[in-house]
Amino acid sequence: MQAYADSIMSEEELMTFLLNETSDERFCLISQKGLYIVTPNVSLDEFTHIFIAPEQVHVRIDTSTIVLEVPSEIIQIPFKELTDAQNILADITYLWKN
Repeated sequence: MQAYADSIMSEEELMTFLLNETSDERFCLISQKGLYIVTPNVSLDEFTHIFIAPEQVHVRIDTSTIVLEVPSEIIQIPFKELTDAQNILADITYLWKN
């Protein structure tokens, strides 16, 4: 996943991004520029992604899951503990406010 992130993100983004797996086995790369939803495949060349700007994403916590509401779908990032979800939400808020 790091190799794919290296290929789609800027050097600035790579310095401070979050990587989390979604409930449907995709990956969210969250940087100060926005949200990359990555669909992995067997070969790195076959990975795909969509990019969504922060202003198009509504983020909230539901129990211990971060919910990212984007124009085309609702993405869930589950955590074992509520505090873990709260910490990641704080990180997302920090990235998108700066």
